[in-house]
Amino acid sequence: QKIKVFPWSRGYNLTLKKTGYALFLTTKSKKREKLFKWVGPISSMKLLFFKNVNRKDLDIRSLEDAKKVKSIAVVIDTIEHQKLVELGFKNLHVNKLANYSLKKVLESKTDLYPTEYYSFLYELKKKNLQNKLVPVKMQEPIMESQLYIAFNKETSPLIIKKWQDALDNIKKDGTYKKILKKYR
Repeated sequence: QKIKVFPWSRGYNLTLKKTGYALFLTTKSKKREKLFKWVGPISSMKLLFFKNVNRKDLDIRSLEDAKKVKSIAVVIDTIEHQKLVELGFKNLHVNKLANYSLKKVLESKTDLYPTEYYSFLYELKKKNLQNKLVPVKMQEPIMESQLYIAFNKETSPLIIKKWQDALDNIKKDGTYKKILKKYR
């Protein structure tokens, strides 16, 4: 099988509509649960807001504080976008690409960027941006969840079982812990 990397929205929609597609990694929310077949959990996640380190004017301690900022950059169809809409946020600046949202917050053209804490810290480190963006000091994350591989709902149960068995096996033999340690 060939692995292709797509922008989030395209990958999400392809996986929804076409057999032979899977989305790695995604949150298994109530809204999404019946849309896909699932393998996992692969990892845990927590969503937090990040801000430009120079934005001393932004003291975000709660979701209500975040609702008062001018704009929050989100990527369309992501769990961050869906969750903030569900929570009643009206100040969302919706983009198609994560890089565009990231650029907006780096340039202080938007106030906040909600994203998964662990993977984003890793990404910032890779791009040498760890001193440019910092998580806000909220008492609780926007949400916490488990991450899964989402397969098109027409995927054969046999394929889902093979993937789940492979994941379970690397968790048993210690390979999973080694991989996770590398990225946290």
